[in-house]
Formats: sequence, structure tokens, C-alpha cells
Amino acid sequence: MLDSGKKFYVKYIYDELIEIKEGRRTYKGDNSMASKYKCLLYLNILLKLMQMRFIHKAPQQLADEFKVNIITIKSLLSRFYIQNEKEKDKISYSRNDMLTDKLIFYIIILALFLNDFEFDATGLQAQLKIDPKK
Repeated sequence: MLDSGKKFYVKYIYDELIEIKEGRRTYKGDNSMASKYKCLLYLNILLKLMQMRFIHKAPQQLADEFKVNIITIKSLLSRFYIQNEKEKDKISYSRNDMLTDKLIFYIIILALFLNDFEFDATGLQAQLKIDPKK
């Protein structure tokens, strides 16, 4: 599943999943691996959205692309994007700086949760293209 889905996962998530598969990555705490895997998939979607400041696709098209249900996509779009209506039946989404910061905070909190609030942020920093000095 991992090899065929390499393009589906962003690098940070793909690397985490490879480490789990090879037994080099374990998680502490009471959370099961199934819930950790679901969190990794959700984090994958958030990281993909981070790369998309403007979206000119229908929610159903995004849901199909991200392999999640339409309810999840609509929730994410309403939380992290502003809906713009250009013409009748043509909807696009954009994200301002405040919503970008909100998305980054969600990504960081989820990464902290996944790693029992201790992790090396280097891989996540590279994925988000954040200057190490920040």
C-alpha cells in the first residue's frame, strides 16, 4: 500500500509511515496504532492543503483526490478557506494569512499529539517551508 501510494502522501507523512512499517517508529501512550494512522492520514490532508493557497476545484473533486468523504472536505474548507463566488456555479476558495496561521497551528498540534508532545520539528519544518530561525 505504501509503495503504490507514494504520490498520495506528502514526504513527512510518507517517511513516518515507512518508519512504522520497518519497526523503527513506535508511539508511546494509550492511543492505538489505528488511531495514530488515522491522525497521520488527517495530517497528510492538512499538509496537502497547506500547499494549496487557492483552490479552484469542487469539494467532491477534492474529496476524491484526497480519498476522504465530502463531509471532511467541506469541514476543512469552511475552517481554513474563504469561499469566493466568481460566476454562477463557479466557486473557488482562498486562504488569507490568518487562516494560513490557523492551519499551521492545527498541523503543529496534531504533530505534537501524534508524538506524545515531544518530537523533532525538522521534518515538519521542511515540509511547511518554515525558516529554522523562526
